Amino acid sequence: VHGGADVEGTIGMGHTRWATHGAPNDVNSHPHVSENGKFAVIHNGIIENYVELKEFLISQGVTFRSETDTEVVAQLLEFYCNECGDFFESVGRVLRRIEGAYALGMLCADCPDRIIAARKDAPLLLGFGEGCSFLASDATAIIKHTRDVVYMDDGEIAVLTRGGIQLYNAMQQPIEKEHHHIEWEVSAAEKGGYPHFMLKEIMEQPDALRHAIAPRLRGGEIVFDDLKLTPEKIRGFDRIFIVACGSSYHVGMVGKYNLEHLLRRNVEVALASEFRYSDPIVDDRTLVIIISQSGETLDTMAALREAKKRGAYILSIVNVVGSSIARESDDVLYTWAGPEIAVATTKAYSTQLAVLDMVGLCFAKILGTVREEEYADAVRELALLPDKVKETLGHCEDIQKYAAQHFHHESVFFIGRNLDYALGLEGSLKLKEISYIHSEAYASGELKHGTISLIEDGTLVIALGTYGPLFDKAMSNVVEVKARGADVLALTTESHRGEMAKTVDHVLTIPDTAAMLLPSLGVVPLQLFSYYIALQRGCDIDKPRKAVQGVALPQGQVVLVPFVVAGEDTGQNRIVGALGAAQQRTAFFEVERCVALQKQALGAVSTGGHIDRAAGWAGGQRRLQFGSVVGHAVRHQAAAAGIHKEALLSGGKFQRIGHTVDGDGYRVAAARLQGVERENVGVTIIDSITIQGNRVRSRCAVAAGIDQLCLLYTSPS
Repeated sequence: VHGGADVEGTIGMGHTRWATHGAPNDVNSHPHVSENGKFAVIHNGIIENYVELKEFLISQGVTFRSETDTEVVAQLLEFYCNECGDFFESVGRVLRRIEGAYALGMLCADCPDRIIAARKDAPLLLGFGEGCSFLASDATAIIKHTRDVVYMDDGEIAVLTRGGIQLYNAMQQPIEKEHHHIEWEVSAAEKGGYPHFMLKEIMEQPDALRHAIAPRLRGGEIVFDDLKLTPEKIRGFDRIFIVACGSSYHVGMVGKYNLEHLLRRNVEVALASEFRYSDPIVDDRTLVIIISQSGETLDTMAALREAKKRGAYILSIVNVVGSSIARESDDVLYTWAGPEIAVATTKAYSTQLAVLDMVGLCFAKILGTVREEEYADAVRELALLPDKVKETLGHCEDIQKYAAQHFHHESVFFIGRNLDYALGLEGSLKLKEISYIHSEAYASGELKHGTISLIEDGTLVIALGTYGPLFDKAMSNVVEVKARGADVLALTTESHRGEMAKTVDHVLTIPDTAAMLLPSLGVVPLQLFSYYIALQRGCDIDKPRKAVQGVALPQGQVVLVPFVVAGEDTGQNRIVGALGAAQQRTAFFEVERCVALQKQALGAVSTGGHIDRAAGWAGGQRRLQFGSVVGHAVRHQAAAAGIHKEALLSGGKFQRIGHTVDGDGYRVAAARLQGVERENVGVTIIDSITIQGNRVRSRCAVAAGIDQLCLLYTSPS
């Protein structure tokens, strides 16, 4: 509040928690405090032996408040400080007892001038300011205050005071570390006028690619000045692993096709979380390419260490300079994408893919496994890639149009062959990640092996047909799914638009380029399509659910939420509802771009009609999509019949006039609006909605031509 001006004090810490242990509520939120209130802890990571430690502390008479693993750290600090009487020594004892991954910030009321930090397998950096010190997991949190940072390593402890920071190794001996200067600007971590960070970062891709590519192209050649690998070492590799998680893994899938073609070496792509448990065949003739945006991904770090232990040479592709993966690799290539704030990655994926493609071309030239004309064409197209991505971004209106037509689907399939299949994996992940639509990507040739049974009338299939050598086969699969009633949206190149349009009504295109670079262009419309779908569905795009804070309401509380109605389509109007539920559970949903019903249309609907958010009132099996809550029929009880004259309308004052309890134990509150002349109001009932496990009955009155509309949310009585 007021930028923190109302809070007294000169030291503090906080943490936005990802709910790993316990529900996202106030009790489980950070910081966690010890039983005597003297110690406070914030923690990123997982304490793997917390159950054992918690049982021990309970046996000693300690009472726990939360369900989290983190609270054991606060309680252990109190336990050991009662023994030794020293804050720093207590921290050391705690670190010797806990197992797992952690970035810790710890405060003690008896030492109010310092924060003690510790790190193991989770990112943590220190910021050095003038008369102040900072602790953060990412530089974006402190860039406004300092650019002078130190990256902590595993086992290290730091004591932060106003006067400076003292670092200690695992033996608690003082050490000095190299300082790093953050180069990028503060504006890179701001929205810059865009409604969401994700859209901003999609639009930044031409510049990000230019930064990643241009410095490494000279005179028609790919040159890596910062690569230590010698030609002799490259020629000695007989096996290549690409190891990554999430979208970076999908970069690796594209890389497998391109590198095997260019290098004529076996390339295996492995999920980092599975790599170290698979007993991989790795030795000193193996190149392991590690891909990570942050350079701190825990599973990827563990895979890197496993590969090094077995003798592999580690080449990492990361974005964050000085990150743990960068420091522990034998070689590192930076993507220079700049900070990425949105949870769903976009420009990091694009720059990783460009750098991996350049690695393939560079190594192929050394090995002599690529034809000169293919190499020259690919290098030429790499130089043009930023401009072609910018050209692709110019088709936003077409993509928005298709998103508006398809946002209601609850299951989507991406199909493609070769590079298009690898591209589909990323497209599918983006869609499910931010819109919460079930989505799967399949190699087109596998449809006949069971998957085709999932295709039925109206199923949305996104057919990827950018890869020229297999375009005819891709078309045959499009025909196959259309024959089973699928609604097909196709993506292809400009040169194949005409042929694709003979079979598919809705076609998106990308510019023609070298075959190996097609996924770099094809991913852009898929990112935008996912973004606009999520926007239509009212999703929290930058922070997908499970990280979204809900509002807990007291049991039985009623919330009235007004929103402005203007014309047939409210455009940017939004309803945000917070629903109270039993045992303080939280529920949250959002409706964006709601339809305002015109008086004439409302009166024309007969009882039993249904509502469609995109088109207004209509008959048949139409549905109103409430944010991520979908598939619930909305029944029009009485079209402008004036059944409930005591309706929820705006323009006057609300007056509570009591409530009743229905058969399911849900409170149905009534409210009267004073000073409103309109009486003919149709009533819409949302019969049953399940939101995060809470069944909620909600009633709302709908009227056309009024200035505002209100919903009444009810909770268990």
